[in-house]
Amino acid sequence: MLSKLTIIGLASGFRMPLSLKKDEHPRVMGTQSTMTNYNGDQYYGSLFWGSASQEIDMILDTGSSKCWLPTESCADEECVNDKYISGNSDSFVDGGTEATLTYGSGSVTGTWDTDRVCLTSGSDKCSVDTFKFMGVTSATGMSGLRASGLCGMKPDLGDSDTY
Repeated sequence: MLSKLTIIGLASGFRMPLSLKKDEHPRVMGTQSTMTNYNGDQYYGSLFWGSASQEIDMILDTGSSKCWLPTESCADEECVNDKYISGNSDSFVDGGTEATLTYGSGSVTGTWDTDRVCLTSGSDKCSVDTFKFMGVTSATGMSGLRASGLCGMKPDLGDSDTY
């Protein structure tokens, strides 16, 4: 029996059906990744950040190409879940360029940084060693998210920072 899970693009409403057998989880790079479909609105799972493999739940967004996660510097109400701690990672590089991403429901502000991101804990299954993301220091209007951050899956085609 097949059941349908849907990856949802938060910004554009784009839907991409993913067919899975009952009780089967998506496999990525030969490893089993547990992901959750929340009310057909948010599809999220854990990614592991930095040399310390900090586990942070991320929404997989097919409507954007940007990736962001809250840092220990974010004291806003929207940053109450897991936070990325750059000081725990030997591979973190501070990009120093501040920016704001604006969504229909709110915005996030932070700096464009790089670090490694992995699909599993540890270094043997790491996807990208120098992954660009926004380390969020301020967020508004994001309290409805079920995960800590958001990772855009759309190819970067020179998108604007407004979704």
